[in-house]
Amino acid sequence: MDSDSSSSSDSTLPVEKGLLARKICIAEDDSTNRMMMRLILEKWGYMVEACANGQDAYESLASAKGPRLALLDWMMPGMDGIQTCKRLHNEFPMRNYYLILVSARTDDKDQVWALGSGADDFISKPFSPSVLQARIDVGFRTLQMQETISEYATKMQQLADSRAAQLVHADRMSTLGLLSASVAHEINNPASFLTVNVQTLMDLWPSVNASLSGEPTPVEKSRTAALIQEMPKILEE
Repeated sequence: MDSDSSSSSDSTLPVEKGLLARKICIAEDDSTNRMMMRLILEKWGYMVEACANGQDAYESLASAKGPRLALLDWMMPGMDGIQTCKRLHNEFPMRNYYLILVSARTDDKDQVWALGSGADDFISKPFSPSVLQARIDVGFRTLQMQETISEYATKMQQLADSRAAQLVHADRMSTLGLLSASVAHEINNPASFLTVNVQTLMDLWPSVNASLSGEPTPVEKSRTAALIQEMPKILEE
């Protein structure tokens, strides 16, 4: 880091809401640089998890409540910064990370290769705290936007699932309505025959009763004869 650290380190970086947004992971094998970066970030109000190698940084970032933004030195013993980026993206593809690769390399090809390998940003050493502050600010804004998009996508998925369930329910109710209408039709047809024929029997029964009593009128005799003729059909229906 260069000589403007005294002026830039006094400014405070706006911190996003939430515990995860206040955490930053540092992976730096040089103890002096690691300590300086940690002191500056803590002065800005961040909770810092400082690691001496990529493996420790991976374990910190892989934790469910671990940081989501990291400053990873490119060259480290064991797992380097590029390998750490790749492993995190491969093993946690659904998580939002913002991984800033820090390196003394300044060649454009190195930066392009690093960004293409999973890093979200690249800072060349030596760098000023003001540049570091600006890059971290961009990182947390990006994470916040990703979180907002993820929450929106989740809500849209829930809404789609709810709508799909409503449509399935409506389709089932429509099918049930058609089935009910069909059943009602099958019941009403024979019921109408029963109703009509029972009404006929009720209308003609007084004449039959009079005929059985031995004092039927001519009209009653005629109605009784009609009933005798129609009775087989009525019973069959």
